[in-house]
Amino acid sequence: MDVWAMPLPATDAMVPAARIGVRQFLAGHPLAFDAELVASELVTNAVRYSRGPDITVEVMRKSDVVRIEVTDHGSHTAPRAGTSAYGDEGGRGLLLVNELAAEWGHKGVDDQWMTVWAELVVDTEGPR
Repeated sequence: MDVWAMPLPATDAMVPAARIGVRQFLAGHPLAFDAELVASELVTNAVRYSRGPDITVEVMRKSDVVRIEVTDHGSHTAPRAGTSAYGDEGGRGLLLVNELAAEWGHKGVDDQWMTVWAELVVDTEGPR
């Protein structure tokens, strides 16, 4: 298993840096595009809802599975896929993660840290 990790300041400006890092790490992998999108959504949520100065993005790669973990500091609420109405500016990120990931969840919701993770699996049964 190959692992890539990147600590980032918890600012909106770092979301593109996370996308670029994931894209470069997974170059040529069949899940590269979906993983970049999922990582972007998880990093955006971490930046938006954490109170800490930094976050960490970690990507683990196998031939048919990619696991993305984003850890932030100071989140108090567990993430949940919500609903959004037409025209809403937000509220679709975790819905997208839910569609693209085989599984996703979180661990460690407390004053110290929280990690939100998603696992993507190569679809051997054809297009969705």
